[in-house]
Amino acid sequence: MINDLCDLNPELHINKSNILNNYNISKSLSPKAKTFAVLKANAYGCGLNNIANILRDCADGFAVARWSEAIMLKTHSTIKQDILVLTGLYNKACYQQGLDLGIYSMIGNDYQLNHYIKEIKLYHKPIYLKINTGMNRFGFSLNEADLVINKLKRSGYQNIILMSHCSSALDQDSAHYTESQLKHINFLAEKHQCKFTIANSPTAFFYQQFDLGYINRIGTALYGHEINHSQLKPALALFAYILNIIHVKKGDYVGYSRGWQAPYNAKIAILNFGYGDGLTHFPKKGAYLLIKNTPCSILSLTMDTMLVDVTSCPETLSICDQIEIFGNHFSLESFSSAIGLSMDEILTQLSARVQRIIS
Repeated sequence: MINDLCDLNPELHINKSNILNNYNISKSLSPKAKTFAVLKANAYGCGLNNIANILRDCADGFAVARWSEAIMLKTHSTIKQDILVLTGLYNKACYQQGLDLGIYSMIGNDYQLNHYIKEIKLYHKPIYLKINTGMNRFGFSLNEADLVINKLKRSGYQNIILMSHCSSALDQDSAHYTESQLKHINFLAEKHQCKFTIANSPTAFFYQQFDLGYINRIGTALYGHEINHSQLKPALALFAYILNIIHVKKGDYVGYSRGWQAPYNAKIAILNFGYGDGLTHFPKKGAYLLIKNTPCSILSLTMDTMLVDVTSCPETLSICDQIEIFGNHFSLESFSSAIGLSMDEILTQLSARVQRIIS
């Protein structure tokens, strides 16, 4: 029998209790609203079914980007809550199948609208109509909104939920823009007596003075990053292992194409985390890891390995030592800043070779 545990792979540790805490804190912000957990892009790299199974008994609903993600949740995780597909559907045959399963799709353009009206005659079912309040990605313009809403009403649809997305709620300098988006969707909802959903994580946490509508859609806050809030807890930690330690002399070259020349006698640790594991391009100049509380420069990145200068690390390092890439000692935010990639990029690019471990 082949032992599949012989590989030494990077590990993403997922703290179940912190995921639950972060969902409950997010929900407490708007206790009268529903709170949907956003699990797009493989649940931000954590594993779609992993996070769904953690939240299956408490989440009001789920949101994903693609139909295939919704089907996976319904079939593999047997999720009973409603699921919202945020980019909508482009195969008319899926609309009825989706409604039968409790999968609802955003309607964000004439193509989707016309197919929906033609295919679906269940007038009491929720229909999520996307309104472009300023993101300029999906949705009917503010000038079109009245016409489209009235078209749906004349066609008999009774449960229209207006949907939008705040583009800049994290940016304090753009508060006026976010407030404008919120005012637009509130105005339309009141005018047409419709429910609405607009709040992503930063909107839900930073704009509670506004009516944020029927559903809050919480993504990054689930994992405890990006949103600065005292009650949110970091839920993720990424670890790699030392595969080898080498000593090079001053003037020696390290990596492909002689990428780094040692300016001194140096000690190099080779970690099992490369672009095949998700760090898909070389970090910015000056990128580093924090190893044993010591900044250690990233020298080279290959498909399977990362070479790190640990010369100045005061503590003894050994082969098979576990090294934190980010986590409790070096936050995801700090790692993101150190290597020049966004937090969402880092998480969603993690490959299948990275083991997801729920604790």
